[in-house]
Amino acid sequence: MLNSKKMMDKHLKKVLQENEDLIIESINFEAVIECMLETEILSLEDQEELEQNDDKANKVKKFLRMIERKGSKCFEYFLDALVRTDNTALENVLRKNEKVPSFPFGNESNKISNIENVESSCQTFIMHNEDHTLGNALRYVVMKNPKVEFCGYGVPHPFDNKINFRIQTKGDSAVQVLAEGFSNLNSLCKIVLDKFEDSVQKYKRSQAE
Repeated sequence: MLNSKKMMDKHLKKVLQENEDLIIESINFEAVIECMLETEILSLEDQEELEQNDDKANKVKKFLRMIERKGSKCFEYFLDALVRTDNTALENVLRKNEKVPSFPFGNESNKISNIENVESSCQTFIMHNEDHTLGNALRYVVMKNPKVEFCGYGVPHPFDNKINFRIQTKGDSAVQVLAEGFSNLNSLCKIVLDKFEDSVQKYKRSQAE
């Protein structure tokens, strides 16, 4: 059984390969590489490897295989570089296709199970392979939603690798509120990650001076 990282990498490879011709045609290659070198997600050695090809198509193909090897974080920096080089059309196409579909775990259940009714205002969701880390963070975000009357979670047993997450709304769909909670939590995490990485880069630059 493939784990989640392997599933994401496999899906990422599929997205890049399916859009390879569009990327070759649309990308401002030199500008994108320059942006990614600034973030240090690509190294000077990577740049030298890419420069070994004179043909743009071959350079881009090698670049895409490089992203596949480096994984989803490199892909996110690639999307950011497309925006910074005024190629939001291509970024939108890739962004639309990047979402990984739900995948099975060892017991063949989904990541979130026990979804009784998508319209119900009160539900308990069983989240597999999760613990207090997600439970606390998600509860904090969901409780800020004015549609929510109650939100809480529990770990059934210390040896059970899952949490029970309960949402009671004031009438809205609990499934929709949960989806909004995940989206908001993801945005918060991205803000924290971006600030952290920016601080790391500033520190590195200050040490180099």
